[in-house]
Amino acid sequence: MNLRRRIERIERQLDRQPKEQEDGPSVVDRLLVTPIDELTPREPELDPRALTMYYSFTLAHLSFSRERPEFYSGADLDQWRARQRHAESLVEALEERDETCDIRAHSVVTMRVCLVHVRYQFTGEVRDQIPV
Repeated sequence: MNLRRRIERIERQLDRQPKEQEDGPSVVDRLLVTPIDELTPREPELDPRALTMYYSFTLAHLSFSRERPEFYSGADLDQWRARQRHAESLVEALEERDETCDIRAHSVVTMRVCLVHVRYQFTGEVRDQIPV
């Protein structure tokens, strides 16, 4: 089967999925653009993969702000800290529901990927190193 037919088949399958069924990156993008004052602690209930992405992305921004503070104003840091507290509340809620789920342990690798993305977004620099 050629690549074009496979892509068309996958697109048709995606079109048939219910629209309310968002994938992980869509949920994370929506949370990252939601104003801080509209975020509710311990809500929404996310699947572990999406929560790992959201949690890791907040950690990556805070890590990069320590590495390159010139890119963040005080208000920016306050916003990212608030998002981090929100992500922490979601992690705690998930851990209460599912004791076997360890988002913090799984987020280490994801955070490295997010940090590479954030660094590239701000500086155009590509390197895989987390500041100590």
